[in-house]
Amino acid sequence: MKLLYLVFFLIFSAYSQTPSKPYSFWLNKTNDFYRIHNDSTLFYAKKMQLYADSPCDYLNGLMFEANAIYFKRDCSKSKEVSLKILKKLNTEDSTLYKSCFFYIKSHVLGRLSYIEKCLGDYSKALKYIEQNENLCKKNNFYSEKYKLALQYQTALIYIELEKYESAIKLLSPLKNISTVNENKLTLPSINVALGDSYLKSYEKFLKPNFLDSAKTYYKKHYKSAIQIEQQTNHTQKLFDIKMGVIALHQQKYEHALSLLRKAKKIKLTEEKHFTNQETYLYLAKAFYNLNRQDSCLYYGNLFLEKNILHPRNNNLRLKGYTILANSYNKTKQLEKAYKYSTLALSEIKKLDTLKINGIEQLSFIALKKINNTNQVLLNQKKNRWFIYKIFFILLSIFLLVVLIRSYILRTKTDKKYQALISLEAEKKIPTPQSTENNSAPKIAIREDIINKIISGLDELELQKAFLNPEFSLKYVASKLDSNTSYISKIINSHTGVSFTEHTNNLRIQYITKSLTENPELRKHSLDAIAKDFGYSSASSFSKIFKKTVGMNPSYFIKKLIEEDDKNC
Repeated sequence: MKLLYLVFFLIFSAYSQTPSKPYSFWLNKTNDFYRIHNDSTLFYAKKMQLYADSPCDYLNGLMFEANAIYFKRDCSKSKEVSLKILKKLNTEDSTLYKSCFFYIKSHVLGRLSYIEKCLGDYSKALKYIEQNENLCKKNNFYSEKYKLALQYQTALIYIELEKYESAIKLLSPLKNISTVNENKLTLPSINVALGDSYLKSYEKFLKPNFLDSAKTYYKKHYKSAIQIEQQTNHTQKLFDIKMGVIALHQQKYEHALSLLRKAKKIKLTEEKHFTNQETYLYLAKAFYNLNRQDSCLYYGNLFLEKNILHPRNNNLRLKGYTILANSYNKTKQLEKAYKYSTLALSEIKKLDTLKINGIEQLSFIALKKINNTNQVLLNQKKNRWFIYKIFFILLSIFLLVVLIRSYILRTKTDKKYQALISLEAEKKIPTPQSTENNSAPKIAIREDIINKIISGLDELELQKAFLNPEFSLKYVASKLDSNTSYISKIINSHTGVSFTEHTNNLRIQYITKSLTENPELRKHSLDAIAKDFGYSSASSFSKIFKKTVGMNPSYFIKKLIEEDDKNC
């Protein structure tokens, strides 16, 4: 009897596994859920593979699987499946399915370019774009549609490589082309990419018109994307985040906080979505600027937890480390501040294309204070070799980044820090009243005001506000809600030079660093360089440059080019 039941069960199982629906049914179901619900897409893509009628159908199902995994934010797994597809395409006979195999291969090469961008290997991403272009030309499929798609992918890589001007040149012509407008998903993507290009250009050069352009394109993206039913929540969340970031740059911190809190409330189908990480990061930044450090540390650590669990953008992780380092420093938790400063510097070492901007995001004065204070703590540790190793790594990275300006920068930072200590010591130790009559009255400044102004000056220096042509005593006083007399005296005591000399030192130091590390900048005219870095004319810039560096800027650039030629 038991044997009869077993036979019946096997027959029933075999019958129940007989495909009840044809391949076309599973294809339609996959298309219905594509980019809307990733788990459903993945389920139906596997059904496509199971009930495929041909190698083409099977590979099509595998391609949907790779895409669904990518949209679930698992770039490494998606890469594994995509490479599996390419391998099968190379082993299958393509004569019977030439058109189908071309479409699948082109799509997979495109997906691999996005995957490598996600993983941070931009050179590989560009190679996949080049392979895709060669494939299209070889098969006479290099239509306007494919050309524009590859142009858009290239622009995204340029943004990651900080070639913002090149990205804008590639993207700008796309927004008015009819072929693009036929695809309702493509035009919003172009607008948000343009917005990102202008926003990052502003963060690098601090030109207000870049911020205005970013805002314009984010609004265009919102207007076009909000009409797409399946994208409503993501569009609204992304728009609120971008407007929040712009408000942060405008120093409208309460408004930024309101926008980011609104974004946080919007739930997405995919909880691992990249925008969730951005929300936590910029909430931390808003709270930091509002001096609400407990909330800053909460959201900073929450961001880091999500980013490590689902890595997506290494540049964001660097920002997270920086915010946590500075926040722990403000709350006097110096050992943790030192830990995250070390992690930030280590992250910079990994990201070749982000070294210049990344190192400037760290507050060198804050880092120096952390190092000085932690020296006492670290000397108490048993493993002294571990301590020396950490300091050796930090020192090596620091020397690599600042290059030929390292000695000047260290000297200036030490002088700045010692001046601050002297100023505070002067206030704490009363000196005998002079018997001589001084005609010029001394300005007495309270300690809390000095600390507030010094902190504000450090923040303005971190934001590279000194590159603004309008940067003056009056400008700084208005930004710090103080007066020009206080600002002038504190800068003089803090740096040992006047406000004008201090501003010129910051600018020339930044210009020489930029010229040293950015060969493209050397091709610009002296007039263009002068205006980009806050000077009204090439003549005034050359005069100040020669006074500070000891040579004309044109000769300095010539020597850099000669050094590069020798190294080549």
